[in-house]
Formats: sequence, structure tokens, C-alpha cells
Amino acid sequence: MSIDAETRHKNRRRGAGRVMRALGATTLLLAMLVTLWPPGVPVAAVGFGSDAAARSHSRWAPRVAAQEQSPLDGHWRTLANGDRVQTIVRDGDTLWVGTEAGGLVKWDVEHRSYVQYLSPQRDLPSNDVFDVAFAPQGRLWLATGGGLALFDPDRETFEIVTPDTSPGMPARVVTAVEPAGDGTLWVGFAQEWDPSAEHPDQELEGAFAQGGLARYEPESGQWTNVQHVTFDDNPSAQPRTYSTIPSENITDLEMTPDGILWIGTRPYYVWEPEQQVPGGSVSNGGEWVLEGGGLAAYDEGEDEWQQWYAREDGSGSCYASEINGLAADSSGRMWVATWGRGVMVMQHGLERVACAGQARYGRAVIGDGGLRGNVVWSIDVDPAGRIWMGHGDNAKDGRGIAILDHNGTIDDWQTPWNTDDTWSYIDFDGVGGKSAAVVTALIAEDPNEVVLGAIDNTDGDGFGVRLLSPATGTWLPLRTADTGMPSNQIKHIAYDAARRHVWFTFRRRGVARLDEGTGAWTWWRAYQNAADVAMVMSEAAANANRVPVSLADSEEYEEAFPGSPKYARFGNDPTLYEVVGYRPARGSDDPSVYVSPRVRSAIPQGVSVYRVARGAPGNVAQHVAVSADGTAWVGADYSIWREGPTPGSYCATYPQCYIDGGLGELSGSKWHIHNDTNSELPTNGVGAVRVGAVEVDLAGRVWAGTGDRRASGDGIGVFDPDTGQWTVHTARTGLKAGDGVADFDVDPATGDVWTAHHPVLGYVTLPGGQQQRYFDGGGVARWDGSGWRSWTKPDASIRAFGDKGILEAVLVDRTRDLVWAGGWDGDPVSYHWPKGRDVHAVVNWCPIDDCDDGDWQHRAWEDEGTVGALEIDDQGRVWVGTNRDGAGVVPAENGVKLFDGQDWYVITPTNSGLPHREVSALAAAGDRMLVGTLRHGVGLYIPGPAPTATPTATLVPPTHTPSPTASPTDEATPTSIVTPSATASQSPIAKTPSATTTATPAGPQQCPPDGTCRVFAPFAVRGR
Repeated sequence: MSIDAETRHKNRRRGAGRVMRALGATTLLLAMLVTLWPPGVPVAAVGFGSDAAARSHSRWAPRVAAQEQSPLDGHWRTLANGDRVQTIVRDGDTLWVGTEAGGLVKWDVEHRSYVQYLSPQRDLPSNDVFDVAFAPQGRLWLATGGGLALFDPDRETFEIVTPDTSPGMPARVVTAVEPAGDGTLWVGFAQEWDPSAEHPDQELEGAFAQGGLARYEPESGQWTNVQHVTFDDNPSAQPRTYSTIPSENITDLEMTPDGILWIGTRPYYVWEPEQQVPGGSVSNGGEWVLEGGGLAAYDEGEDEWQQWYAREDGSGSCYASEINGLAADSSGRMWVATWGRGVMVMQHGLERVACAGQARYGRAVIGDGGLRGNVVWSIDVDPAGRIWMGHGDNAKDGRGIAILDHNGTIDDWQTPWNTDDTWSYIDFDGVGGKSAAVVTALIAEDPNEVVLGAIDNTDGDGFGVRLLSPATGTWLPLRTADTGMPSNQIKHIAYDAARRHVWFTFRRRGVARLDEGTGAWTWWRAYQNAADVAMVMSEAAANANRVPVSLADSEEYEEAFPGSPKYARFGNDPTLYEVVGYRPARGSDDPSVYVSPRVRSAIPQGVSVYRVARGAPGNVAQHVAVSADGTAWVGADYSIWREGPTPGSYCATYPQCYIDGGLGELSGSKWHIHNDTNSELPTNGVGAVRVGAVEVDLAGRVWAGTGDRRASGDGIGVFDPDTGQWTVHTARTGLKAGDGVADFDVDPATGDVWTAHHPVLGYVTLPGGQQQRYFDGGGVARWDGSGWRSWTKPDASIRAFGDKGILEAVLVDRTRDLVWAGGWDGDPVSYHWPKGRDVHAVVNWCPIDDCDDGDWQHRAWEDEGTVGALEIDDQGRVWVGTNRDGAGVVPAENGVKLFDGQDWYVITPTNSGLPHREVSALAAAGDRMLVGTLRHGVGLYIPGPAPTATPTATLVPPTHTPSPTASPTDEATPTSIVTPSATASQSPIAKTPSATTTATPAGPQQCPPDGTCRVFAPFAVRGR
């Protein structure tokens, strides 16, 4: 196929990450409730509203840190998931996949192998790849979060274009590319916060820089036809109308054969000056708000523009402000995928019509035809002219694919009884009903093998790529998760130096282990497919309580499902069913298994029946620690609800409604789960245990702190594996800091165990019988082997929010004989977590051997959220990881705050190879440091210069992986040298760092049996 033909079929159908940033109010509020909701504060106190996450007060904008020499002299690598798909283009048996946070992934369809290109080890300017388009000579244009890149697959080199290297380039963040017929390139951009930009309010600092649209001439490097938001010549007219593009944030570009460039956009940030609050005299100080967005078209030959958007006067209500994708058909019509307005059909060039005349397809309200949801994420046109649409109800609920055959007639779109429109539907992975899979990329140029990419906005991960054969209904998954890191959402990291294992826990995907010696990954979830034990003999209808299976008798049944309880999954359906009985064949009826709950959606004949085994303690894994003998201990929150007998019905065995959570023990390859039924872990009687912190002390005892880091906790359970005995510590037994435990650390000199605490919600019954809430606990505590000592506010001079102090991390520092405790603080009246306002990351320290209440000192970083992780490296430097959990419109500086004994330094993606600014986990691995982020994988800091050349890894998934999932991998050559900035601050007293040994370099990664992988182990290269 020619380059021009390829570009016509590229259909960038991405937008998930982009849209979530623009429309992330619901997701953000949910994330705040799950992770960082401050104890003791009613929800109403922070003013939740429909735009709570979409607005921000810029008086808390981050300041630019002073650029000084960094104490770090090494380079960085990234380990990241490559399955959160934003765009796909196909070149024969090669798929080029642009991902959110996972870089560029090249899939070889024939061999099911892939290569992942990641920054900074490659010259890819960013691991957020929004768009990909073919360029001459077999090259690729990449639209990334760090610039425009021209990639040569044969040489595996990147030519980078940024405003620093290409004068006239409108912005750094590139979101869309569209080759023009004359060899030039149309480029769409997006806004980015610039802390050095001039703010509209002269008293403030920083601003959202412009994005816009421009044409690029690769040969000369010139930028022409630069477009930003402009209004008509009558600014006093109401409502004002746009004269060019309706937003600075471009989402998609597509050229039709008649030379018209179609431009999809989403709303952009503008500064709303100080206004009076309705009904009062208090001003809001001004804030950044979202405006504009919609569809535009440009006829360059006639130099004419047109726009389609909802106007302030209410006209154009059928037009959407969020455009997710564009696809042109052979007749020159442009099909437009929108957020909330279904699909529009532009068939008259630049003509704008009223909504009554605008052809569009939405969710069916009369008859059987139509979309099943009005959010359309991706769109393509097949050779027969049929329209394929990946769609859903909202940001989280996917509805698979809808296919429209309009039979060449568009003008009768609004006739519900129209009989020449034919609709068909394909459920993702063949599983009916709503799905967590949102189809964000779609290529239907070969209707015999459709290519899809999907993301998971429920849990924040990705489903990777699927090859669908509509004729047979078969799905072929291509997932980097099958051989790499399962998720980019890092909760905790632990390094086992003796075995050279790196352990990771994830926000919603359990726990994984990377073997440095072989490069092999092992991944555990709470319940995972253990064996293919049977086949479904005939369809089990929705709401059925039994499934016909190929188990001839009770003996085969017991062999397939030994022990109790028994769990199963059917085909690709992720639903977990408990198998509660067996029925032999009766007459013409096949043998069956009884299941609970009843069948969620029809299970087709011929799919596999999988026995599901208990694995890790929970998918919401929290902390991991490793004993001297290699036993891994994982704490997890509960998240899997045991449904009742019928779908949606209440659990029949309350309070035993959750079937995961607790403390997991992995010895060898077998898990043992300590929960409320078989241990003395403290519990409040709800029938499930939340373990949020885990540590192994010098005597080999396992410390499990209960709670969820928000407002729950029941104290500490200490397990001695040698004796099998438990010891419980609670507020009632002398733990003054309370029952909510966020973190542990062990003093290597004394064996004392230090704890960081958060408050716990409780209730007291008043004399009249009413229940009143209260919060109690917080601060720092130490167990010295015989008793507890606690440091809590107001007696202790700890800086942290709450009556006693909300803390999330604790670190014993024997380099300078200090104990560190990190958390957050804020003004009780004005703080606002969803807006990221007045929530300050704080670290406290005190002399470890003689810490009086008044000896605590602190360092705070204004509006940077919380200190979520603390670690000390082999040089004795303290690493402080900060994050704001994605809250607020104006981003915080965040990153790592590094203390070298005298000065504080700031390490961010701007001045280093750190993959993202929001840091959630830290772990020293010899002389290296692993830095986990909230949603962008792991950054690995390696001392010394980067190596000059290294092969790129290609990982091959197994031939059969029944349950859809997603995950990252590690590849390519490191290039960046860290030069972070320093900021002056209050500094703890330092002493000379003590020398430590370094870890042994890792060996090569193990290849699969067919020998189709090239290898690079991420920890093997030091560059010394």
C-alpha cells in the first residue's frame, strides 16, 4: 500500500489520556476518596461540585527552583507499561502503537513479539505518544508530550523537533500529526503549564502556554500558518464567535481529498479574573477555567474557516466541545467521534447548518438501531463504507464496537423507522454487557482482521491491542503485560539484594517480581486462571445458575476443581464465579456446574472453562517486604465483592462479603493468606482485613499494619513465622499514636521498629442514642522491644495535618542518626485536595536516639501534596518522594527532594530522566535507586554515565492468556544524565555518610522457547 493510502487509513482514534485530563472530574474525585481523603473532614467541607476538579486557583502555582549542580552524576532508565493504547497504525504485519506513559510499541503480528521504545534510554522525547503517521522512506511521525519526532525504524533513531531546536514551533506538547500532499506536515498542539510564563494577573506567576495548530516544512525546518484561538472582528458581540480554531488543545487532524483540513479539539484553559462569589462579597481570587472546544475545518486554497461548537446563547446544542476522532469516507464525508454527542457526519464541506439539519447518530431511543452509548472514543471506515465506532456510556463504561451500514443514505438519519440503516455490535473480547475496556484505537481497513486498542479507565490501566476476526468471533490479545510489568500505577517497591529480585505492588493489579538475573517477570493477582479444565458444551444464557461443561462425572469434576472454595472463569469473561455444585448428564442435557452469582452475560458454546486459584492477598496491593530466606510478605486492601446468588444481589454471608485482602505469604511458588479467619490480625469485625503496611524486623518477625491510609485501621499484628504466634498492638494496649498504620521502618542498629500513623474514624454513642463521629490517632511511634513511645501533636512539634498528625512514611537514617517522617499539612479552613490548594508536602526529622517532643524539625513544599515515600541511598542521601495524586489544574513541581547532608535538591522530569513528577515509591537497589510513580511506571537511577549502545528488548507473550490485562516492559539504551536543581532550605544536622556495598550487575533476560527475543535487562548496565 502506498504511503498516501496508508495515511488515509491511519485513523488515530486515541484520546483516552487526553480526554481524561480534560474531563477528569469524576475520576479525580474518586481517586481522592480512594487514596488521600483527609480524615476528619466532611465531604462538603471541600466543596465538591461538578467542576471541582476542572478549576484551580493559581496562587498556589509552583515556583521555579534554582538551577544548581546536582549531587547525582548518573543516568536514568524507565520501566513502563505499554498497554494503555492511544493510537495505532498498521504496516503489513507490523503495528505501531502509541501509548500513554508506555512510549512507542512495535508489534510483530506474525510472531506476537514486540519492541518498546522508552524515554530516556531512547531519544523518544516523551513516553506519552498521542499520534503516529507515516512519513516518506518508511519513517514515522510521532506526536508526543515532549515534542515532534521523526522515527527511522531501520536505524532505530529519532530526530526531535522542539521549540528549543526549531524556532517558530508554537508549543512543546504535540498531540496530532497529519501529512499534507506536498510533503509538509500539519501539527496539532496542546497547552502546557509554564511556571516561567507571564500570568494574566501580574501579582501571580506562571500560565498555561498556548497550543494551537501549525504547518511544518521538514526540509527547511520552517513553521507556517500558525493558528491560535482568535475571535471575530466584533469582540463586543454576544456571544463571541471564533474565527479560526475554537481551542488551543488539538485532539485530531484529518485531511479530505478536496483539500479541507478537519481539526478536532477539546476545551482549553483561560484565566477567569477575580469575581464576586454569588450572594456575597468574598472574591474567589480568579482561577483557570475550561472554555471553547469543538470541530473546525480549514480550506487552505480559499483561506476559509468554519467551526461547529455549542455557543453560549444555546445554539448548536447538537455540537460537542470534545472531539475524540475523525475519519473520512470515500465520498469525502467526515465522520466525527464526539464526547457525549455520538457521531456527526460532515457532508457539505465548510457549510454550517442548524442542528435540525446536522446529520448525526446517537444512542437509540426509539427502535433497535443506534449507538449503545453517546461517548465515541474511536472511529474508522472500512472498504465497504461501513462505520466502525468504539463507544461507551461515559469515561469508564465501554460498550464495545458499533457498526453502521448506512447504505449510502445519510439524509434520513433522524428517521427512527428508517429501514436501510443496518446496525451491528461486537462486544469487547466477546463478553456481553458493559465493559471496563474503552476502545480508543480502531483500524477496520481489513474487515477480516480488525485492530483495536483499549484502555481501562475504571482501574487506570490498559488492555493493550486486540486482533479481531469478525467472521469467527476470535480475539487475539497482544499485551506487554504478559511478559512485563503489569501496571504503571506503582504503590510500593522492595529490593531483595540476596536474590536480586525487585518486587512491585500496584494500585489495582496485585504484585509482581522482576528477576534481575534472568529478566523474567512473575505476576500474581488475587484470583488468577490456574488451568484450562473443561469446555462449555452449549450456551449458558444470561441469569442461568448452571453452565453445561465437558466434565463427564463427579470424579472429573473433583479433579478439575479440588478443594474448597472452588472458583472458575469462562472464556474471556473476567467475572469470577464460585462453583457451588455439579450435576451429571440427564437425558439430552449435558453435565453442568452450578455457579454463584448467576451468569452475568451469556457464555457461548466452545469457550474454555478455567479453574481459578487463589494468588496474592489482593489486587489492591499495598506494601511488600522480603524475609532473609526469600519469603515475600504482601499486604493488601480488600476490593473483590462476593455477589449474591443473582447478579447485583446482596452478599448472602455478610459480613464475609469481600473475598480478598489481608497479609499474603509467598514461599517458593505457593501463597498462604493470613486473614480474619485464620490469623490474629486485628480486625474491626467487618469480615475482611485491610493491611496497608508490612515490614520484617531483624528477628524475622513480620509486622502488618492495618488500615487504608485514609480513616480505617485496627492496629498492628506481629507474626513470628518460627512459632506461628501472633502479637497484637493497638491503641488499647499502649500504642498512643493510634490504630491507623501507614508505614514501618526498622532501625538496623537497635532493631527498634518505627511506625507512621494516620487517624482512624470511630463512633461514640451520645446519651440520647445518637452516633457521633470522631477521629483519633496520628504521629510517629517506636517499639523498642518492651514498650511503645509515641510522638503526636500537639505535644510533639511535628508538622502534619490533623489533631495528632497525618503521616504516610517513616525512615530510619543511621547515616546522621535521625528518624524522618513524611506526610502533608494544610490550612484547616482553605485546604482543598481535589483542587490541590493549600496541601503541602512536609517531612519531619528528629534525633533518633534522644528525640524529645520539642526536637522535631521540618521542611515543607508548598502545594505539593504529600510525602508518600522516603528512602536512603548508598551515599547516605535521603530521597523524599512527593505527589499530589493528580489533584488540581495547575501541576505541582513534585518529584524527588534530595538531601545530601547539607542542601536540598529537587529532581523532576524537567531536569532529569525521571518519568513523571508524581512519586509514590522509593527503593534503593545497591547503588541504584528505583523511583515509582503514580501512573507513569518506574524510573531507575544508575550512577555513572550512560552506556553508548545496547540492544533493544523484544518480549514475546505466551500463546494463550485468557483474561484481558495490560502491562509494561523494559527496553532500549539510556541516554540522559541527571542535572537536577537545588533549593535552599532548612537542613538537618549531617554527619559523614557511611560506605555501603553496591549490588551485582544483572544478567540477560530469559527468552521464550522459540528464541524470538532480543535482550536487554534494565538493571544490568551501570555505565561506570
